[in-house]
Amino acid sequence: MANFTSKHWIAIGLALLTTVLLFFAPKMGKLKKPEMPKASMQTFDVDKFADSVRTKLDTKTQALILSQQQIISSSSDINAKQNAFDSLSSIWQINKMPLLAAYAKVQKAKAIASDKVFAEAGQACYMTSRFVSPNQQMFLMTNAIECFNSALNSDTANVNYKTSLGICYVEGSQDPMKGIMLLRSVVAADSTNLKAQLSLGMFALQSGQNDKAVKRFKSIIAMEPTNAEAYLFLAQAYSTLGNKPLAIESLQKFKTVNTDKTVEQEIDKYINDLKTN
Repeated sequence: MANFTSKHWIAIGLALLTTVLLFFAPKMGKLKKPEMPKASMQTFDVDKFADSVRTKLDTKTQALILSQQQIISSSSDINAKQNAFDSLSSIWQINKMPLLAAYAKVQKAKAIASDKVFAEAGQACYMTSRFVSPNQQMFLMTNAIECFNSALNSDTANVNYKTSLGICYVEGSQDPMKGIMLLRSVVAADSTNLKAQLSLGMFALQSGQNDKAVKRFKSIIAMEPTNAEAYLFLAQAYSTLGNKPLAIESLQKFKTVNTDKTVEQEIDKYINDLKTN
C-alpha cells in the first residue's frame, strides 16, 4: 500500500498551527516519534561543548562571548544580565549553534524567573531538540520540561503552558502518560483547544490507534475547516487503515487549504500512488 510520512518529526510547539516543517520521503511507512535515548547514555556536558565550540570561532567573536559571560557572572544589574543573555543567544544563533542559543535562553529564564521567559526558553529547547544528536536531545528535552513546569507553576491557569508541557513529557520523558493526562485535561476543560487536540491525534497516530486518530482529526476539521495539518494526518490515518478513497479525499482537501506550495508536488505523487497501487 502506498503511504506517506514526514522525514523528521513535526515540530509541535506554541507556533504549531501556523508553522510546520514538512520533509516528505516516499513510501517510508508510518509517522514515528523519535526515540529518546536511554537514561544510561552519556550525559551531555553543555559547558564543555560551549567551550569547544567557542575556541573554533574567530577572535572577535570569542571576545564578545567572553564579555557577555563576564557581565552575566559579575553584574548585579538584572537588566544588564538580561541583555547579556539575549546577546549571547543571538551570537550562538548567528554562528549556527541553536542548542547553545536555546540554553542561553534557559539561563536567562532562571535569572529572570518570569513565566513568559521560561515558556520562551522551553519552546526554544523543544524546537531545537528536533535536529540534534540523541544525548543532546535528552539534554534539551529535560530543560524544556523544566522550563514549562516553571512557567506553569507561575501561571497554573495557562493552557498553552500545560499543553506544551504535556507534549514534552510524551516526547521527551520516561513517563509519557503524564503528558497524555495533561493533554487530556486540557481537552476536557476546553474541547476547542486545537493544539491539544492535534497533539493527541498525532500521538494516537504514532501508537497505531488510527481509529482514534481519525476521530481527533475530523473533530479538528469540524472546528477549523482550513486546518491543513489535520487533513494531512487524517489522510495518513485513512491510508494506514487501508481506506484509499478517503485518504485521497483528505489529501486533495489538504491541497486546497495548504499555503506551503513547496510540498504540493510530493502530495500529488502520493495521491497518484494511492490511485495506482
